[in-house]
Amino acid sequence: MYAVLSLLAKGFGFAFVAGLAIFSCCRSATFPDFFTVPATFLGSLAGFIFYVRSWIQGYYFDKQCALNADLTGRCAVVTGGTVGGLGFAAAEILAAMGATVIITVRNEVKGKDAVAQLARASGNDRISFVLVDFLSKSSIRDGTASLLKAHSRLDILVLNAGVGGGADLWMANQVGPFLFTKLLTPLLVSTSK
Repeated sequence: MYAVLSLLAKGFGFAFVAGLAIFSCCRSATFPDFFTVPATFLGSLAGFIFYVRSWIQGYYFDKQCALNADLTGRCAVVTGGTVGGLGFAAAEILAAMGATVIITVRNEVKGKDAVAQLARASGNDRISFVLVDFLSKSSIRDGTASLLKAHSRLDILVLNAGVGGGADLWMANQVGPFLFTKLLTPLLVSTSK
């Protein structure tokens, strides 16, 4: 309740300042009244919306929720775990929360680099990688088989791997993730019971 009241009070304050600034600009530029009043209202509304948007996107409602979750004993697979990407960031958060994290990468050098950086950043040593190229069905099957052999549970699956365009777009963004998920579904289902 306090968070909502704080949001409203600060939001209205921000809206007042934005509206006052526009009103002052309109007065100093000698705009007619029929323009000044709607411009001030729209400026105030825009200020309020901007503040609320930044407040929500800044995770002010519950900043600590994600960080307080304990995923120790849980297993997560994150596709596209190359250093510097969104998959790497997702893996970093999951590792910091204590989960066993398996990332998929296309080559061994990048996999070892990502695992080393994730372990160093999170302090979690339960991080590994599997070689999977989402442009190849055989690579997906082989990677899934090695993953199923090494792990007896799977709680979280983050599908992130993909390419930006070209002829490989459909395979990397649609067919590959579908096949990967289909092959891992029995493990996900058995873990959930």
